[in-house]
Amino acid sequence: VYILEEHPRPGQYLRWAIDNNRHSLPDQFFNLIGVQQSPVHHPEGCAALHTTHVVDGMNFICQARGITGLRRNLLMLAALCHDFGKATTTKWNEQKGKWTAYGHDVAGVPMAEAFFDSHLPWLSRSSCDQVKVLVRHHMVHCHKNVVHSVKSATKLLRGLEPASYDDLLLVMEADCMGRPPLPIG
Repeated sequence: VYILEEHPRPGQYLRWAIDNNRHSLPDQFFNLIGVQQSPVHHPEGCAALHTTHVVDGMNFICQARGITGLRRNLLMLAALCHDFGKATTTKWNEQKGKWTAYGHDVAGVPMAEAFFDSHLPWLSRSSCDQVKVLVRHHMVHCHKNVVHSVKSATKLLRGLEPASYDDLLLVMEADCMGRPPLPIG
């Protein structure tokens, strides 16, 4: 966790750790190593590699926008935790002929909480809740059968508390940055 705060390229350090020092990685991240993803959407490789690029993307976003302190730390944690749920939800979808991880956003919430309990017991409940909400909703833009209305937007905004819509957008942006060599967007 210290790496997220101090390293200039924390994702690069995580990639080094995957290859050289796996025993130092938290279980929730370690469990993403080798988790398959659709090469069409994730040419960078497994879910762990994707996460390392998302962490670097969030680091870049925070530097570029001058985001520091607690907000930066929580955004970096959200980037690290955002796909923890893929470890248990990833399956080969025979009908679609690709790897899918439906529901990984919801499944990742208790995994993020376990990560906080194990590695960040000093983190406030409010801070944990902010990260968990960002993990839970980071795929909201991809959900099908969502009715776009004032009522649904209001419900989403209420459901994001204590996090903000702006922070959710930053997590989504970093998630898009985590798919090299695909263009961001």
